Amino acid sequence: MKDKLVFSIIIPLYNKEKYIARAVYSALNQSFKKFEIIIVNDGSTDNSLDVVKKIKDPRIKIINQKNLGASNARNTGIKKAKAAYIAFLDADDEYMPDFLSDMFKLTDKYKNHSFFASAYTKISAKSQEECYYGGRKIYIVKNFLAKIAKTGKIFIHISSVVIKKSVFSDIGYFFIRSNKTYCGATIFEDIDLWIRISLKYD
Repeated sequence: MKDKLVFSIIIPLYNKEKYIARAVYSALNQSFKKFEIIIVNDGSTDNSLDVVKKIKDPRIKIINQKNLGASNARNTGIKKAKAAYIAFLDADDEYMPDFLSDMFKLTDKYKNHSFFASAYTKISAKSQEECYYGGRKIYIVKNFLAKIAKTGKIFIHISSVVIKKSVFSDIGYFFIRSNKTYCGATIFEDIDLWIRISLKYD
């Protein structure tokens, strides 16, 4: 089907009124166009929601929920997603213009794979650093745990990954903190998920 969605971009939003418009427009301005954007407003108390409501585009869907944390917001977005592949974009990050185009080429070439990641650039007030694994080539990582143990670095950032939606039905979602027991992941939830995925998928 000509206009079939390929990617669902999930943006968890909590009090990022200064950055959210930049993030959303970086998604809307992708050279690859077959996507939807799901913004999960996680109980923002600033003007974040007002900012995104002013961006009029039929590809944007806004879901409001009480503040339950970024992992819960991402899980909500995954469950509502209609595309075959899930992409994540944090509200204070932004995509390069060809990110989805590059990811589509990878998903098309490596149809038997389910997890894809790109290099990314880490920007601070004082510096700019390009982060990638192994150089400017395509690598299939056979043992994720061994690689991060050897390098001591997590070379995957949540705003630079694309994951086949069926993976979540298989291995589960982001771990979240229980309001009853106060147990569960509250930091590094993404790394936990990458590890769980890597135990079954390249």
